[in-house]
Parts: sequence; structure tokens; C-alpha cells
Amino acid sequence: MKKIMIALFCVFIAMNSYGMDKKIVGFVGKYDVSNEAKNVPEASPAEFWRAAIDGNERFSKFQRNMEKNRGAEKEALKKWKELPRFYPQYNGAVMQSRQAYCDSLLNVMGIGGLGLDCGLYVIDLDVPDVYTMLTDNGFAICVTKGLLSMKGVDDQVAMGFVAHEFVHGVYRHYLQKLYDDARARRKGNLLGVMVAVGTIGAVSAAEAVLPSDGGVGDTCCYVNSDTSDGDTPSVPLKHVFGFSKDQVLEADLVAFRFLENMGCEEAYLRGLKILCPVYESRTPEDGDVAPIMTRINFIEYMERYPGLGLK
Repeated sequence: MKKIMIALFCVFIAMNSYGMDKKIVGFVGKYDVSNEAKNVPEASPAEFWRAAIDGNERFSKFQRNMEKNRGAEKEALKKWKELPRFYPQYNGAVMQSRQAYCDSLLNVMGIGGLGLDCGLYVIDLDVPDVYTMLTDNGFAICVTKGLLSMKGVDDQVAMGFVAHEFVHGVYRHYLQKLYDDARARRKGNLLGVMVAVGTIGAVSAAEAVLPSDGGVGDTCCYVNSDTSDGDTPSVPLKHVFGFSKDQVLEADLVAFRFLENMGCEEAYLRGLKILCPVYESRTPEDGDVAPIMTRINFIEYMERYPGLGLK
């Protein structure tokens, strides 16, 4: 009996592992960069980004949908326009003494020559953090001096942090999330109306419940990042956008591919492990998040199967 139980347990573990493998393979097949991006010559960062952006079919479809400017598109654009903006030229927490380093890093990463309105800034804050914020005409990547000073953070790891945030900005994840939320809300409202008039009475009561105000689209909040003690500039409340789990993992995947092109893909996993104690202490507010260990396990899987996603 004991042997049977052990055998059943092994089968259960194998089935779970197989199911997880299928999920990862399916995710990579959906969100991976194009073959053109994978096949650009090594250490050709600008070419990689151009191919990764231009060859992203999902992103192209999203942009075509936004051009239709219908109900969900209008709703998403309205909320996007209302999101807080970052004004580096007026923000006293931006360390001007580190700007040359930031500009140089963007150039090394091939981002500086893409013609995009994207800036990188070091924030005078000891709390380790890296995030993306919208600006008037583009977006800004903000990394705190506390993160850059953490043990193990070198230029390669820093490139991984920046690449992840760059993906959020260049793929317009802010607007994509708002658009997805708007569509989900409208789909839920339509379903509720249809049930009310009896056109699809077979739908269960649970399926017909409309999403609550906080259930869909609650993507924005503020966190107090002001730990100033009088010696450093006061840092205002930081705007935090709730990217979806898929968006976070997509940013991990593309950033990992970028570092592959740069010949230092192992640096991405090092960066996630450096962030581990920082992010583990930040409790997510909802279920659609990517815990730091999920992200680490995902990149470890990518390292074990380097040919994953390649055609």
C-alpha cells in the first residue's frame, strides 16, 4: 500500500510539473520576442529593440484597436490621460550628478538612439526601487540610489532592471491594462443586461454578477516613499500602477532576451534574486500579480531550456 501511495504521489508531482511546463511554453509562445529580434547579431541592442517592437504582433494589434477610438478605447485613453505625470526637470529628488551615468547606460543599451521620449533618472532615495512613470510625451524609468548601491548590482544587473521597465513603457502597458480593464468591464455589463432580459437564462447567477468597482480597473494607487531625514530632498508620494501578472512576466521575458543579445543573460536572474528580499516584504493587494519567486522560477526555467520559443 505504501509503495502504491508513493507511486501515486510521484505521478501527481509529474502531472503538476507537466502542467506547469505547458503553461510556461504557452506563455513564451504568446509573449516572446520575434525571431527577427532573436536573430539580430550579438551585442546589437538598438537592432534588438527595433525588431522586438516592430515585430510584436500583439502590440501592433493593440495599437490598431486604439485607433478605432470606440467605447472601450475612449474610456482607456481618458483614464490614461488622467494618470499622474513625472516631471524630471522640476523634481528635486532627481540626482543631476548621476545623469551622465543614466544617459550613458541608455546609449549602451541602444535605447538612446531609438528616437523615443524615454529618460532614465536616479532618485535620491535609500529605499531600493525601480519603476516607470509617464511623462508629458513619453515615459521615464526611475531607479533609486538605494537599489544601485545594493550588494551585487553592477552595470549588467542595472541594465536588466532598466530593460524590464523599458518594456513596460515602450509596449504601453499602462494603456494596454486600462484598455483590457475597460473591455472586461463592458463585457461584464453586457452580460448582466443580457441576463436581466432573459436572453441567456442558462448563465449561472455567479457568472452574471457584475464586477465590483475595485474588482476590475483598480490599477492605480500611491505609496509613501518619503523617508527623508532632512539631509535628502523630500520625495513625494510615488504613483504605483498595477501591471498585470502577464505584463510583468512579459517584461521579464523580453528583458531576459535583451540581455541574451548582450551576452550576459545570467545577470537578469541575479537581479531578480537581489530584489527578492525587497519585493517579498511588499504584500500584493490582489491576485493578479507576479510574486518575485514566480518571476525567479520563470527565468530559471528559461535558462534551463535556452531554445524555448525558438522556431
